[in-house]
Amino acid sequence: MECSIPSGEVLDLRGVPCPQNVSRLLLELAGLETGTVLEVILDSGEPYDNVMESLTVEGLKVSQRVEDNPAFKRLRVIAK
Repeated sequence: MECSIPSGEVLDLRGVPCPQNVSRLLLELAGLETGTVLEVILDSGEPYDNVMESLTVEGLKVSQRVEDNPAFKRLRVIAK
C-alpha cells in the first residue's frame, strides 16, 4: 500500500490498527526532509497512546497537539 504523501499535507491514520499506524507514520517521516512538519490524525485512546509512545522512543518531536473531538486527535510531528 502506498502511504507517501506530499510534504505539508495530512496523514490520516483513523481506522488504521496498531502497530500498522506506527509503522506507516515512521515510514512517512523517514521520507521527509529534516524539519518538515507532518500533520497526523489518529483515533483517540490506544492508537493515539501507542503512537505518542513510539514517537518518544524514536526521539521525534511533536510540535503541537490539536484537540479536535473525542473520537480523534491531530498532532504535528517534526521529521528528523
